[in-house]
Amino acid sequence: RRGTLLVFVEVKQRADFNAALFAVTARNRRRMEQAVKSWLARHPR
Repeated sequence: RRGTLLVFVEVKQRADFNAALFAVTARNRRRMEQAVKSWLARHPR
């Protein structure tokens, strides 16, 4: 957290950039979104 900015990051390592792009699927994005929503619900401002 930096000031009013809060960033959630999922770190992935792949051999090259194109492989990394395809590593993040729609399912991965949905799971991350749910995790963020859950965290925000438990940590209201």
